[in-house]
Amino acid sequence: METKVTNFVGIDISKLSFDAAIISSVQTDNIAHRTFNKHTEFNAFLQWLEGFNVHLDSTTVVCMEFTGLYNASVLKDLLNEQAQVWMIMPMDMKRSGGLQRGKSDKIDAQRIALYALRHQDKIRLYEPLNETTEQLKQLLAQRERLVDSLTRLKVPIEELKQEGLKELAKQLEQALKSAIKGLEKSIANTNIAIKETIAANASIATQVERLISIPGIGPITALSLIVYTDGFRRLLNAKKLACYCGVVPFEHSSGTSVRGKHRLSYMANQKLKKLLHMAALAAIKSDGELQNYYLRKVNEGKNKMSVINAVRNKLVHRAVAVIREERLFIKRAA
Repeated sequence: METKVTNFVGIDISKLSFDAAIISSVQTDNIAHRTFNKHTEFNAFLQWLEGFNVHLDSTTVVCMEFTGLYNASVLKDLLNEQAQVWMIMPMDMKRSGGLQRGKSDKIDAQRIALYALRHQDKIRLYEPLNETTEQLKQLLAQRERLVDSLTRLKVPIEELKQEGLKELAKQLEQALKSAIKGLEKSIANTNIAIKETIAANASIATQVERLISIPGIGPITALSLIVYTDGFRRLLNAKKLACYCGVVPFEHSSGTSVRGKHRLSYMANQKLKKLLHMAALAAIKSDGELQNYYLRKVNEGKNKMSVINAVRNKLVHRAVAVIREERLFIKRAA
């Protein structure tokens, strides 16, 4: 960044409000703080900043954590003001925090501002998703909610059948018949909307085609990888993407006495992690190379879940390879 940043604004967002904290690189011992209604007080927030001679220009960075939907309105307002926004992953805050005492929205906003000040050499300004990617993101989220709702309705019916309570299962099924049909229709309509959105964007359509050429990776997993990496613009490094997806085990040991199992990060993208798990199970059944790998490792005494995680890791590396090299996946002989 050419112009030196001197002001760091940390924002902690909740459902109805956001807490803002200001710290200056020339006066680090004084952190201003105030709470704002995130839907009605954005102008008040701007005036508050001006009261400290802080302007949303090249001298100021506004730092926030990724919190999904809660970010949306404030992020939109900041971008409309052409503010320099730095979105950080919650895991980055946790890793950098060390021993922390106390927690509140005010404290969190101050910690985010301090994080931005201390790690300003790592600033990466936020670039919004393109319109098509954002649309696909919302469609995928809607589809997931619909599928979850449908599952919650169907599972109790199947459980009653399995326990031999067929008459009770039939009554419940009849009572929920219209709701189940409605959800199934909504899912079908959402699938159509997703396909139409993909077809209207040649770049995304090509990426999907390349990703689903990998055994085990289906359209939803492919789209999710595209959405969360912004078409692989943000993560085209296989090791970093694997870490982000939670498929890289971290060592858990200390000195000579603590020797725990390698663990997966609990701060990973859980949606991608779950999708890759299902993809790995499918790949083990359909891909000769990965099936042989799985069976060999299990026969060697390796933990099954550990081997499945290794398969997930391999799928991530394959995904990055076909995108980077702009080609379909080529199967090797088993």
